[in-house]
Amino acid sequence: MVASPADKGRIRLSANAVGTTPASTANFNGEIQGRRPEQAGLWGLATRASTEATKTYGRYVNGVVIAHTVRGADPVKFNNVALAAGPVSVYPETVLNGSIDYDAEEGNWYLDVMASYTSGGTMLRDRYSGSISWTEDPNRKANGKGYYTFNVRTNEKPVTEADLFKTQDAFAAFFATDNKVPGFTGTISYVDTFRGDSVIASKVVYAVDGNQVSKIQEMNLAKILLLMVGPFNDE
Repeated sequence: MVASPADKGRIRLSANAVGTTPASTANFNGEIQGRRPEQAGLWGLATRASTEATKTYGRYVNGVVIAHTVRGADPVKFNNVALAAGPVSVYPETVLNGSIDYDAEEGNWYLDVMASYTSGGTMLRDRYSGSISWTEDPNRKANGKGYYTFNVRTNEKPVTEADLFKTQDAFAAFFATDNKVPGFTGTISYVDTFRGDSVIASKVVYAVDGNQVSKIQEMNLAKILLLMVGPFNDE
């Protein structure tokens, strides 16, 4: 399976024939809106300038709503983005809407996106919410190490604005992982090579587990991460 820039700037998902499974090719399509003009043209998907003011995010921790406020989050907004079908027929084309916001100060991502697709003749919608948080090794400049911790949940009950007023900001509790609820936990680990202050190469290991999720939900998350390759590697 290969995901790469294709003709006319689209991301293409291609799979070679294996056994009785035929080869397939499908395109990503749609629009991503980002704040930074220099990110325009991210793998050919259109971008537009936008801004994001102070925003409060909420999630359930042991049944209690915990809030976390971020100032000046950098949004990546998805407007009817089509995640390519495949690499085999069981994985349908999926339409993505919502946003994944980036907090440059802390190096954390906040997800709230809806994935819509048809499986077995039924239209389904999955909400991905939660956080992907960055941690640097204390000796990162020398050893290049750092990692993202996944705390992404599927179809968690949305937190209302009224709920947020009942809570206090609790940073540690907000980012605490919970593998007992449907979603994804684990890490993406980096060993980077620096030239001055710039990273010129990275060795990346994905160790993310799906908890009480379907294969389609797992594949769709993998495809969502493809759309975050540029900003996801900015650390």
